[in-house]
Amino acid sequence: MKIIFMGTALFACPSLNKILQEKDFEVVGIYTREPKNAGRGQNIQISPIHQIGINNNIPIFYPKNFKEIESIKQFKSLNADIAVVVAYGLLIPKDILDIPKYGCINIHPSLLPRWRGAAPIQRTIIAADKITAVDIIQMNEGLDTGDILMRKEVILNGDETYQSLSLKLSSIGAEQLTELLKIIKSNKFNQINVINQNNKDATYASKITKEETIINWQEDCETIIRKIRGLSGSLTAQFNLNNNIIKIYDAKIIDKFSTNYPPSTILNNSLHIQCSRGVIQPTILQRQGKKIMEIKEFLLGFKL
Repeated sequence: MKIIFMGTALFACPSLNKILQEKDFEVVGIYTREPKNAGRGQNIQISPIHQIGINNNIPIFYPKNFKEIESIKQFKSLNADIAVVVAYGLLIPKDILDIPKYGCINIHPSLLPRWRGAAPIQRTIIAADKITAVDIIQMNEGLDTGDILMRKEVILNGDETYQSLSLKLSSIGAEQLTELLKIIKSNKFNQINVINQNNKDATYASKITKEETIINWQEDCETIIRKIRGLSGSLTAQFNLNNNIIKIYDAKIIDKFSTNYPPSTILNNSLHIQCSRGVIQPTILQRQGKKIMEIKEFLLGFKL
């Protein structure tokens, strides 16, 4: 089976690696984000998927969009049976979706139609959802609106961070993907239990903005903890402490109910912080320009 793989972020890497391990699958082309200058030295930075392509001598393409006729011709010339899309980052028009024999399928890490869009994992954690899923959908022109071809539900315990849940769901997605591709290759479509999405139940996981990463101490401690964990390893939650921008990667609740002090008050030398209701303590932090530290190490080098 000839496959085009379209992905950019780390979340897509387990799926591509899993496909490459299967002898019955041939990745004929990779589509990913265009290399860009990044960092102080403005060095060229390529995506993790781009690097896998280089390591495996697979042709790599990075069109800015699919509006150009040449981009469409190029895609068609690969003569793929199916295209797999995972955390790619570009909208794919109908002209492209219709080219492969079996169309384009997408791994989406949420219990669709809940959390369609760009940041489903972050929104799932921030909203305190009790369950999520890895859904593989047949892509259409809508935003994550296609029929669900395969689903694996995942129970959440409330301790997940963006990073930990992303790793878990990407691994599940890779396993589900290869199972589905084998079913499609064997023409055993009766094994696919198609689920149609109900658009009336849809919610949208809009992209996380930089403004959202700033902790609002007027919120209660549980809401703040969910934000910290939901953004940890993504943009990361932050606050201003003595004119220093401090990122918080994890935290714990010290007191759920306290309202003794004004929100944002630093209560002691252990960096217990008053929320509108409750008190939290950051446990993993980072000062601007410094390494990530656990709270004990952080407090050794920072005067409150």
